[in-house]
Amino acid sequence: MGRKDLPLVGIFATCSPARPNPVCAMVVRLLERKGNVLKVQGLDAIDGSPLIDIKPYNPGYYAAEDVKVADWMAQIYREIAQGKW
Repeated sequence: MGRKDLPLVGIFATCSPARPNPVCAMVVRLLERKGNVLKVQGLDAIDGSPLIDIKPYNPGYYAAEDVKVADWMAQIYREIAQGKW
C-alpha cells in the first residue's frame, strides 16, 4: 500500500482483487507457531497437503467468531469506518 505507518506485507498477505492466484480460503485457528511451522485447527485438507497461501484474518472477507485481528488490520478497518479511505 506504500504506507510507512503499516508493516510491509506482500500481495499474498491480502485479499486484494489484484491477487495473482484465485485460491480457496478458509478460516482456521492458530494453535501454535514454532519457527516456520504452524499448528492449526479446522483445516479442511488431506494430511500433508501443501499450503500455498497464509494471510491474517480479515473480518471484511470471512465470517468467524472469537477472532483476534492483527493490529495493522484493525487500524485499516478503523480508518475505513472513519471515512479516511
